[in-house]
Amino acid sequence: MPAGRGLLLYGPPVAGLDTITEALSVLDPRFTLYQRLKVGDGRTAGYRIIDLDDFARADDAGELLHSYSRYGALYGIDRSSLSTMLQDDLVPVVHLVRVDGVLALLEAGFPAKWTIVCLWCALKETEQRLTARSDARAEERTAAWGETLADLRDAGLDLFDLTINTGTVEPEQAAALIAQTVALNPPPDLAKNQVARRARKLFGQPRFVGYLKASGNTTLAAVELYEWNAAISAACWEVLGHVEVAIRNAMVGKLAERHRRRTLPGSWLDDPLSDLTDKAHGDIAKARRQVQMKGKPLSDGQVIAELGFGFWRFLLAHRYMTTIWPDLSYAFPYAPDRQLVSLEQPVARLWEIRNRIAHNERIWNQPIRELHDDALLVLGYIDPYLAQWVADRSRVPALLSRCPIQLPRP
Repeated sequence: MPAGRGLLLYGPPVAGLDTITEALSVLDPRFTLYQRLKVGDGRTAGYRIIDLDDFARADDAGELLHSYSRYGALYGIDRSSLSTMLQDDLVPVVHLVRVDGVLALLEAGFPAKWTIVCLWCALKETEQRLTARSDARAEERTAAWGETLADLRDAGLDLFDLTINTGTVEPEQAAALIAQTVALNPPPDLAKNQVARRARKLFGQPRFVGYLKASGNTTLAAVELYEWNAAISAACWEVLGHVEVAIRNAMVGKLAERHRRRTLPGSWLDDPLSDLTDKAHGDIAKARRQVQMKGKPLSDGQVIAELGFGFWRFLLAHRYMTTIWPDLSYAFPYAPDRQLVSLEQPVARLWEIRNRIAHNERIWNQPIRELHDDALLVLGYIDPYLAQWVADRSRVPALLSRCPIQLPRP
């Protein structure tokens, strides 16, 4: 797995860590604040508030990489949340107030390159900021400033990749300096990166997890697979549309011919010989209602147009072997034989993949190449030139060659 990037911001109280983090996220949305665990009262923004028992359980489980207390509260940094952010191709921005916290993260074994920045603010500037904010904890924060200074003197500035005096450097300028030091590759697609950050919410966790697993648990790669799945679904839908129209027209012609040859009253849709199943009768009745609701004439053509692919697929079922199949078989004059199974099986497979696409399900885990072959095969049974025409215009083969993952074998 390629190394990710992370940012450790170290500094005393009111040195501008929050403001600069916000400016960084404006520059590049991949910069994302890591929310520390917190037990205690006071500020909640930017923290995940938990109780002491949960904090202790995380510590016992080895989840806590670093913990410390300040202002009567307990704070911690957990491994799982940082790991998730790195896997999602984000740049976690971790706020730290002690050097031992910096060292703990460096030694945690993450597959990441950490940039360490000291954001400094002189005591006088700190006091002015606290006064301007009418901070109720001004005395405690001033004492914490002294603790940070002592901590920094012991560690030395060599630990840091960059040191910025926030008393003289504006937040936007500081953010630009930090971003330059981190040296991220420019995001190729800002919208894609933003969608990747929200993918679990936008696409649904249960739905998206399959894409994640297939993409090495990398969110951006999973979004690319999601895009490809949408593209290949659309390409398959085009081919399936040609198949549905061709099958319908070929079968309607033979069913109407059969009806006329037997000099039966009405239309073949009326099924005067009761050859069709109750389900088929229900489909026809529903189609007629839909035509009436649209205010169109109740002609055979209008009713047939309302019948879905499933209707024609099930007219090729084994139950019709001795009734309508002997006549329907002539709808496929180029089939190698007149065996029903030669049509029933490939058409059933095409019906199933059509339903998956119609319900926006993933199809990258289906035998797409073989199903595409099925479609061309069935079209060839009706008219070889039609099959060639569809094959020449199909986008499926080109998209298959650009699949971002190795497709499963059938």
